[in-house]
Amino acid sequence: MNVFDIIYSCILIAAFAITFLIFFYETKARIVPAPSMPAVRQTIIDIITNAHGANANINIIDLGSGWGGLLQKLNGALTRASITGYETSPVPYWMSKLTTLFSKRISISQENFFDKDLSHADVIICYLSPWHMNEIKNLKFKTGSILISCSFPIIGRTPIETHISRSLINIPVFVYRN
Repeated sequence: MNVFDIIYSCILIAAFAITFLIFFYETKARIVPAPSMPAVRQTIIDIITNAHGANANINIIDLGSGWGGLLQKLNGALTRASITGYETSPVPYWMSKLTTLFSKRISISQENFFDKDLSHADVIICYLSPWHMNEIKNLKFKTGSILISCSFPIIGRTPIETHISRSLINIPVFVYRN
């Protein structure tokens, strides 16, 4: 066995370990860590900008922040916002941690958001499964805050707005006022 065989074997083992971790946490969290599409990200930014302005000093929380793509876009578009992401799956968490390493306004935690106090958030964003959306209605939110949900509505609540993010796939974005 030469050096290239050892390197190749290590890369394969690492790839299998990462894949296993993703699938394990996908099952545990009941959701696939899929990134949001650029059109969906822009729709979310437009909703927040229309509600608060681009220079508002607001707290934004992304529930299940995944790979961190939305966090980065929010950081660039909303110049004074404080942005927090919660992600339990280790691979997306570490990737988002690396890509947002030098951003002072983004914090990412590898914690279950169901255990966190979200009452300080002005904007809550989620791209979760129907199971999560059913559970999210039990959380306490700041009065007057907005909750933005991609793809799945909160069962039993009527959104104040529904946007259709137009790209390859038309994805609904629901806005709720708390």
